[in-house]
Amino acid sequence: MALQAISDRYSWIRLTVIVVGAIILFPITIFTSVPIAIIWSMVVIAIFAGVVAYHRRVLETIRQLEIWQRLKQLHIAQAELDWENLPEPTFRPDPAHPFENDFDITGRYSLHRVIDTTTTNEAAAKLREWLLITNPDLAATLERQALVRELEEMPIYRDKLTLFATRSPRTLGKKRDVRRVLDWLSAQSTDTNFATLLRIAIAFVLANITLFVLDQLNVIPSIWQITMFLYIGFIFSRFEIRGFFGDALAMRALITPLKDVFDHIERYPYARSPHVKTLCQPFLDSEESPSRVLRRVNRILGAAGLQQNPIAWFVINMIVPWDLYFAGQLQEIKKVLKVQLPVWLETWIELEALSALATFADLNHPHTTYPEFIPVSETPIFEALEMGHPLIPAARRVCNSLTIKNKGDIALLTGSNMSGKSTFLRTIGLNLSLTFAGAPAIADEFRTVPFRQYACIRVTDSVTDGISYFYAEVRRLKGLLDELERDSDYPLLFLIDEIFRGTNNRERLVGSRSYIRSLVGTNGTGIIATHDLELVQLADEFEKIDNYHFRDEVRDGKMIFDYKLHEGPSPTTNALKIMQMEGLPVDH
Repeated sequence: MALQAISDRYSWIRLTVIVVGAIILFPITIFTSVPIAIIWSMVVIAIFAGVVAYHRRVLETIRQLEIWQRLKQLHIAQAELDWENLPEPTFRPDPAHPFENDFDITGRYSLHRVIDTTTTNEAAAKLREWLLITNPDLAATLERQALVRELEEMPIYRDKLTLFATRSPRTLGKKRDVRRVLDWLSAQSTDTNFATLLRIAIAFVLANITLFVLDQLNVIPSIWQITMFLYIGFIFSRFEIRGFFGDALAMRALITPLKDVFDHIERYPYARSPHVKTLCQPFLDSEESPSRVLRRVNRILGAAGLQQNPIAWFVINMIVPWDLYFAGQLQEIKKVLKVQLPVWLETWIELEALSALATFADLNHPHTTYPEFIPVSETPIFEALEMGHPLIPAARRVCNSLTIKNKGDIALLTGSNMSGKSTFLRTIGLNLSLTFAGAPAIADEFRTVPFRQYACIRVTDSVTDGISYFYAEVRRLKGLLDELERDSDYPLLFLIDEIFRGTNNRERLVGSRSYIRSLVGTNGTGIIATHDLELVQLADEFEKIDNYHFRDEVRDGKMIFDYKLHEGPSPTTNALKIMQMEGLPVDH
């Protein structure tokens, strides 16, 4: 890298300045006067400081370029669903949630992991919260959608948000807990009034100076040593300062990057992004620039860092009340931060989560569309054209279209093993989760009413709680009925895979029929995937039940699936075919 070569050159220049300066200083000290040696030393120090300053700029540029390169590699991994090169998942799925585990919203191979570009735990949690909405707020969803649309057109802005919040390429993808700063602000680390103590210390310093001068003028005896001793005792007995600064210095690694992030948010011209500008208004309308406030905090913490050099700390505090002055400064600015910082952080956290959704939209363009919302009173209530699964690479993704006309309608989905039934259910659920989060759906067209969602696709038993798979499934399905009965302005969309799979064939069929009949005509609509071909006869019993299926065929001894949705019940099954193909005995 060219910049690395420049950095290496600066390292050699720094060494050369020191060595040459020391070599020339030796004869100057011997053959000339002390003032000339001092002047030469100052010149060398000034040159060295200038070289160091330029070298730091080069190193900072290298650091930022390395982070940017790593960020682009992350984006490529997200676009290509390269799971091995994505950061580890932040959350594990909650089996009790109505669909988090069923749709792969979180976990190792999940929607959240492939979308998440946030740098903080709080922004990652906000993103997860939006993807797990069970009862959508249409106004909030539309507001987020407008923000994501604008942020999709601002890739440099989004990248810099991540760049400035990241300390090094190695930490990209690792989350920080920024609310610890708020905990620090809320904690009362000391009740000491540092302003009063500073006034006392200044009085000691003035007295020391005055008494020392008068002693040198032989006006009074050497009593300044007494006041100096009292001053030293007063200064170095303030043990609470150490604790006060210690808490603050622990926050320094979190606070330092915020200055650059806030500065970026403040300086960006939002003329073409009115919704983003409105979101960032707390940064633009603040009486004092947030980045300037944090710059002051960083200066104070830098001064407090002198405590890490015991000799320099002792000498300086003997002369002036260094610690007391900066403790007072920090105490005052904490009052400002306590009021303003929560608002700034919350805005930044939301901006990070929205930027993650916008990056997802950008990386998946042109396979996405921003959904259109239909009033609950209109029909059809759901219509998707060429809808695809977000967690299947675009090159292998097979898209399908689906229309649900009215509330209370049910689609029975039949088909052979591995034909795509479960994947299709998750395709619908994942795209609705993206929709209500404010992101685009993977589809050519996507129109929907604001659905509540509930799923029974991946039911888990619990050995520790003594719950069998069948009992866990029954409880899950009972929860679905309870949700249908709950009073709501929005219908429930339910997605069920292999109803009552935990029991025998006869009881499964009887139970399934009874359960499906109870779902017809309710404040909801759904799709039920099943292997039980006897259930397709329910379409003859109820007008609100329609049959759909996925097909398969055997070619040259291999199972071939087209993964396309077809109307009507499945004409084939393939369990016996698969058994035969794998060499298992099958009676004809």
